[in-house]
Order: sequence, then structure tokens, then C-alpha cells
Amino acid sequence: MSILVAGNAVLDVQLTVDDDQGFEDGFSGRNVGFLSQPPNVVLGGNGAATAYALGRMGIPVTLNTTLGEDPAGDLIRSWLTQAEVSLAAPSSSSSAVHVLRIRASDGARSTSFFTGKTIDWSVGTDGLQSGWFFAAGYGGVAAEDFDALIPVLERVRANRNAVVFDPGPWFAASVSVNAFREALKFVNCLTGTEEELETWSSKQGADELIDDYLGLGPDQVIVKQGSRGASFATRAGERGHVAAQPVEAAHAVGAGDTFNGALLAGLYEGRGFEACVGMGVARATTAVASGRGVLGAFD
Repeated sequence: MSILVAGNAVLDVQLTVDDDQGFEDGFSGRNVGFLSQPPNVVLGGNGAATAYALGRMGIPVTLNTTLGEDPAGDLIRSWLTQAEVSLAAPSSSSSAVHVLRIRASDGARSTSFFTGKTIDWSVGTDGLQSGWFFAAGYGGVAAEDFDALIPVLERVRANRNAVVFDPGPWFAASVSVNAFREALKFVNCLTGTEEELETWSSKQGADELIDDYLGLGPDQVIVKQGSRGASFATRAGERGHVAAQPVEAAHAVGAGDTFNGALLAGLYEGRGFEACVGMGVARATTAVASGRGVLGAFD
């Protein structure tokens, strides 16, 4: 039994800036911003970060992602190699890079995102039987990518695999309510934030969202609630909430991916569902407190 993760891999570069320098032609003191803190370079991407967490927890995992033969790709590969993550897909022409500028005075953010290539969801699925398949939305994903995902989920389920799906915020702009809800009949475990899951439901709040989505086919639904922890329920009647310990967070980038990795590790090990959700909340909290995302969740 093994876990196949399908999603993107991103080099996250986080800059804390003290001013709003503008753009000027050529070199000018007006277009140079000085940093009081060093840049923070971490592993991002719902696929790579989730797979890294699994690998660091000793779970055999294969990652289907797109990585370029470029400096960003080389650095990401080095982190994945340290975690003993196997790569299923061949190298791409470029890697995804996300630059996040955070204004020190008020926490306002500005983002620049090169999303890289799209994911071929089918890579690595032919030999997967009686295992786990995790798929997640990613920056730049489009309606046609969701359409391509549905037959992959159906085939993976037919081979006695369990499917865990996290849509993230990325499908919201391109996938209709009906298409999304119909696809959930191929999903065993649905996980997402409260805001994300409200996109395809007329319900609001964790409890109502959970009941709505359980009626569409998944056996388990998790609503991630940031610093409040996570609420969950199963078709078998288990229901609860796991609270998170409050932390002074440098940033929450990678918390959801770390949660997913720890959740999958618990499911793979056959733990009770509440225990699996608790593992996710605990690891995500550590990632946030570290200020280094998933890389800091295992220091």
C-alpha cells in the first residue's frame, strides 16, 4: 500500500518589507527597498508540501508534480530527496515560484506568482491499487483541468484506492457548483477551509457544510478553520472539533498542506479519524509557529 500525491510544487520566497518602493526607470534610491529581515525561502505547493510532510513522517509517498531543470527545481528536489519522496513525473521546462511581500507595518500583502506547468493527474495512477490518492487544486488550474481530474478519480476508485481531495481556493473561479458537487461521488475524504467549501454550497458554517457535503458521497468531510482548528464528521456518525493551540505566527503559509500530510499519514496508519484530524492540526500549528512552513514542522 502506498500514497500517490498529485499537485504542484512551488518555491515560496517571502519578503518582509518596511516601505512601498515604486518603480523607476534604471537604478534609483526610490526603487530600492531595504529589508530588515532576511528573505524566507520555503517549500510550497499543495503537492510538494503534502508529500514532504508524509515523507518526514516515514510514510512511503510518490509525488506527481511539475519541476523544472532550473535553480528553483533543484532546491525543491533537494528538500524532497531529504524526505525520501519519490517523483513520478519527468522534469518540466520550468518550476513554479511564488514571491510574497509582507509590509511590516500592517501585514498587508502583495503576491507575484509564476504558476509553472499544469499537472497531468493520471501520472502514476496505473500501478496504484488498494492505496491512497491525494489531489489538490493549485495556482493556474482551470476548468479543463478539473474535467480531466474526474475520470482519473473514477479510475483510481475502481482500483480500490481511497481518494482524498482538497480543492483549495483555486477551482473557485472556474468550476461550476453542479460539476464540483457531482464529482464528489468519487471522493472518500473531502478537506478544505470553510471559505473554500462555501464556494460550492448554499450552506454556511462548518456543521452545515459538513452535513451538505456528506450527502454528496464522501465518507468523511473536514472543514479547516485556521487558528480555531478543524471540524469533521463521517458518514458513520463520528463528529467533532479539534482545537488548535494559539501561536504567535510569523505566517501561515503551508499550514493547510502540512495538515493534509499529517492527516494522510494517520489514515495510512489506520488511526481513528479524530486522531488523524488531531495529527493534522498539531503539525499545522507547529508549521505556523516555526515561520518556515512545512519545513519547520519537523525541526
